[in-house]
Amino acid sequence: MSSTSSDLDLPSNEFYRRRSDRTRMCLDGSLPKEIHCVIAVTEPWASVRGVQAGLETLCNLLARFCNHVTVVIPRVQSKVVAGEILVDRMRAVDPYGTICVVEAAPEADLYIHLGGEGGPQGRTIYWAYQGWGAYVSGFPAEGIVPTGEFADHSVGAEMAACLAGAAAFNFWVARSLNSIRPFYLDSYALREASSFAGCAQPTEPISIRPLDVLMVGGGSVGSATAYFLPRLGFKGRIDVVDADVVKVENMDRSPIFDPIHDKLPKANVVRDYLVNNGIGASGYHMTWNEFVSRHRDLLRRHSVWLPLANEQGVRRAMQANIPPISIQASTGKNWNVQYGRHIPFVDDCQIDRFPATESAPTVCATGPVVVTDGHVADAALPFASFTAGLFVAIGLKKVAMGIQEFGENAAFLSFKPSFSLLTQPRRPNPTCMCQNLTSAIWKSVWRP
Repeated sequence: MSSTSSDLDLPSNEFYRRRSDRTRMCLDGSLPKEIHCVIAVTEPWASVRGVQAGLETLCNLLARFCNHVTVVIPRVQSKVVAGEILVDRMRAVDPYGTICVVEAAPEADLYIHLGGEGGPQGRTIYWAYQGWGAYVSGFPAEGIVPTGEFADHSVGAEMAACLAGAAAFNFWVARSLNSIRPFYLDSYALREASSFAGCAQPTEPISIRPLDVLMVGGGSVGSATAYFLPRLGFKGRIDVVDADVVKVENMDRSPIFDPIHDKLPKANVVRDYLVNNGIGASGYHMTWNEFVSRHRDLLRRHSVWLPLANEQGVRRAMQANIPPISIQASTGKNWNVQYGRHIPFVDDCQIDRFPATESAPTVCATGPVVVTDGHVADAALPFASFTAGLFVAIGLKKVAMGIQEFGENAAFLSFKPSFSLLTQPRRPNPTCMCQNLTSAIWKSVWRP
């Protein structure tokens, strides 16, 4: 099963050309040569819950920068791993890529193995998961075996796929996996672990309550959040606010923006994705200030706000409107992701976290690139926005489970030179204006 540009009725490969030009911004002006990547599922991982979902996310991410991908699905695995779904997703992302599903691994530049050993030394990424724990390494994954004892593998599978995609991008740039040391991420307690045994897991059974969510910003992180929400079992409804439209440069860093969405309102594309995946949603193609002036009656309907836009002082403006629980994440220019949770009177607020002059690690991982037709686009690291959106979706899942205060409220994940996670407890700053807000005032604003 394969796909090439000759299969499609498209006018030119302008999309791919401009995407390649954008990537130079992230790579100091030099674009690496194309690579052929092989994805393989080692036995007995094919039968573990979450494999299909993890593969879908990994393939979606790879297709944003890798033009030649082969997925290895032996005949015995074809009953539990749907290769045609993987091909269709990658084909929608990059109509000009070469994508195929085969039964035996061909020669390639890079191999990405789910579990087990077996890939060429120095050219194989190993990833795995258990429950909410995720693992990635550039070295053989000795001693890691699948287990079905956890009812919920969704978070771990999605996070491990994002980490494997980041490692693949690292190899694409450096042609080396030496910096990819064994890395375990405990998504439940939000910390780095030394093994899966050290990763915390939810107490069974997992109960998810519906949430009413306000998402402000439907760009790279917002659309990635929307992508992961139905995959993590979100229940409820979401209002999406964004005044921008999808541009070709957005497609290399969003898991739901494809060439067919060019020039469509981001809020509407995100809304349609959510609705098509069983989540009630509305889209508001307008700025935050316009939304507040036109729909003030909606502000107090939501139990969680997601401030996922950086422009026009949105975070500070949202904080000034006395938010409920807020969850946000952003990408940095130095291969990193920042995540934050803000519970009134428990955590610091957004003005504490983002002063008037924001520091470099919290700005969007983009920069201007002038392509050959004079169009100015911006470049981004695709794995960063995927992972940032997943952090937000995990934060929402914890709110829905009633464990929103479990784990630290601030995290900084770095992908370079090696994977590392720094977390810390951020508490309200005594000098911040939000400290003038009393519990009585907050309750009067949010009274039923």
